[in-house]
Amino acid sequence: MAHWPYNTAAWQRLRRLKLATQPLCEGCAEIGITAVANTVDHVTPISEGGEAFPELHGLASYCPSCHSAKTARGTEAGAVKTAKPRKGCDADGRPLDAWHPWGASGHKANLPTLARPADLRPCLSPLTILFGPPGAGKSTYARGAMQGHDKLIDLDDIMAKLARTPTHHAPDTFLPRALAMRNAELARLANVRVDHRTFLIIAAPTAHERDWWRAHLKPDDHLLIMPERGTCVARLRKDETRGERKGEHIRACYRWFARFTESIDDKIAQGFQVRTGAGPQNIVSSSKPGPRPGGD
Repeated sequence: MAHWPYNTAAWQRLRRLKLATQPLCEGCAEIGITAVANTVDHVTPISEGGEAFPELHGLASYCPSCHSAKTARGTEAGAVKTAKPRKGCDADGRPLDAWHPWGASGHKANLPTLARPADLRPCLSPLTILFGPPGAGKSTYARGAMQGHDKLIDLDDIMAKLARTPTHHAPDTFLPRALAMRNAELARLANVRVDHRTFLIIAAPTAHERDWWRAHLKPDDHLLIMPERGTCVARLRKDETRGERKGEHIRACYRWFARFTESIDDKIAQGFQVRTGAGPQNIVSSSKPGPRPGGD
């Protein structure tokens, strides 16, 4: 019974708690629709090793339509698994479903606007922005610092979710839709106050870009994680999870350092250690940038 919990009293309590905490459909929210959720689903299916009774962040609230679509695309569907996109389009004719083959291309012309939307407003909830180049360890830092129901907003993770691929493997065609989803989540944080902290990962190599994000979102904390360039490149070369895109990410790292400019508002971490259960420790930081770390 522990492997199939749905008829247990413990599951019913957990289900009610999840719906009380997240009453709106998370699938609909990703495509800009507000709908009441009535189904709770495991983010990681039990059949794939997911916990039967996970923490709330391991569960998702769905409406019947989104739950059916998610199940039909997952391993739970078995032989009848499908990749057919969800029907419907927005007012501009773009498909609602991010998995639709036309879904990403509709926003391509608006990439600069999507990358830094002018209508962003300050977040009402605790927010930490982590800036830095590829290979700096921004997501590692965030996951080491996260507690309880804290959330990470990372374009790499969003693209992987949309493309149904491992992190760093999603094709760039998913970038516009991923940016739109990230912006929708930031807009939600400007309208809804939550207790948990959100960590936002942004590359932002120039002082102008970092100042722009700080001015628009007004985070209560921010950090520029910037090891030596050679350290970042070495990490990328050793990171087998990046697959065939490793060379592309290394080139992106070199471009980041080539564009880097200093800001008097930067708080820099040149290195950190993450202790299990204790968050990042031994951060070497300063309020002002030191010499430009361009050497290998």
